[in-house]
Amino acid sequence: MNDGGVIVVGASAGIGRELAKVFARNGHEVGLTARRREKLVELADELPTAGYVKEMDIAETDEARGRLRELAEEMGGVETIVVNAGVFFTNESLEWETKKTTIDVNVAGFTAIADAAFDYFVSRGGGTLVGLSSVGALHGGRVAPTYNARRHSSRITYQD
Repeated sequence: MNDGGVIVVGASAGIGRELAKVFARNGHEVGLTARRREKLVELADELPTAGYVKEMDIAETDEARGRLRELAEEMGGVETIVVNAGVFFTNESLEWETKKTTIDVNVAGFTAIADAAFDYFVSRGGGTLVGLSSVGALHGGRVAPTYNARRHSSRITYQD
């Protein structure tokens, strides 16, 4: 059993939900965050290890940064934070508000959470930060240009 805690930001659906299950199957306690608390509670009940739930909207950057730190403390510390949260809108909605939401979540939210995770790992002397992406980052198109501009992958491991 692996006892290093993991937080998955954006765990309510899709890749984040499945990653949380994989981490739990491999013995990790998993912190689950997203906007839809009911989905997180449902997922936590399915996991074979402890699942810690913290509702979080990364577009609310200051609040989300604080909630990330709270969740890590509630779990007794974590070794990995996966930033997976994001939104996707197609050209069906070209209004500025839709583009702004994409930027608020996929750019500002991602950056705020990644920065908070990095600060957390620096304070602990190490850890792994994973940022998930999609093929849209490599092969942009006309369907969702604002989305494509942000979704690139990265993985950073920090050791003091």
